[in-house]
Amino acid sequence: MGRLFRTIYILRYVDDPEIRASVEAVLANGEHGNVFSRAVMGNEPYRWLTQREQLIAEGCKRLIMNAISYYNHLLMLKILAQCKKGRKS
Repeated sequence: MGRLFRTIYILRYVDDPEIRASVEAVLANGEHGNVFSRAVMGNEPYRWLTQREQLIAEGCKRLIMNAISYYNHLLMLKILAQCKKGRKS
């Protein structure tokens, strides 16, 4: 049954440009996340670390990335508020 659903999905994917665009957008978001992650931590692998150190490094990376995202969100809200003020005047 799973093969049938997978085959139907593949045929719809090949035939429907909207499905392809949706899948490509999701994949692009994932790739942007990987680029952001490498920008924060660099390309240095964690292989030399112990498992505990790897978990700590991953948690720190996630915290830094969330802080950057939150800061960017606050900046965008500030810019949008200024645009709304300018539009009312």
